[in-house]
Amino acid sequence: MTDIVLIYSTFPSVEEARSMAEDVVERRLAACANIFPGVESVYEYNNEFANTSENVVIFKTTKTKQEQAISHIKEFHPYEEPALMVVPVTGGDTAYLNWITRQTA
Repeated sequence: MTDIVLIYSTFPSVEEARSMAEDVVERRLAACANIFPGVESVYEYNNEFANTSENVVIFKTTKTKQEQAISHIKEFHPYEEPALMVVPVTGGDTAYLNWITRQTA
């Protein structure tokens, strides 16, 4: 097990995803953010079925910074109830994992 986590979220536009990714990385709340544009999401919200195009962002950070990162993303996220989920990283290249830790220190 490592101290590294991934935070998964979705955004309505690539511009909003990019803006949030840049802001979170600039604040050192994450070392890196990957943007996956044009993902199709199927869900029910407020008793209505939806099928929309969204943009996934995966933020790479540490357990130490995860709550700060989530709070910041939630505060400025365009959705009322944004998808914000944490996935623990159980292993990986040690040099890369150490880089994430240094970038968020």
